[in-house]
Amino acid sequence: SVIRQGDLTLAVSSGGCTPAFTKRIRRELQNIFGPHYAAFITLMGRIRPLVLDLGKETSHNTALFRQLVASPILDELEAGDMERVKEILTRTLPQELVPRIPELIDDLI
Repeated sequence: SVIRQGDLTLAVSSGGCTPAFTKRIRRELQNIFGPHYAAFITLMGRIRPLVLDLGKETSHNTALFRQLVASPILDELEAGDMERVKEILTRTLPQELVPRIPELIDDLI
């Protein structure tokens, strides 16, 4: 069984031993990994090339991406609170990217 939320793909398999149980797991995972996961991955997909284009060291970029992933952005997307997402991005992204936040979050939810 496969679950897709945008570019996120999760696969569940029991190796053919119990397809019914695999379907049950898929249903449970669909409840956990809702559309806000697709929105988060879309957002990160928009942010990543912009950050890389700044030409900073890999360690800096890695720290930034980890900070974004650890932030409450995913929860705020689930709640539909785009103002809070803007606030988090404003505090977290390099200053050069702050003016681009409106286009980054456009049509996420």
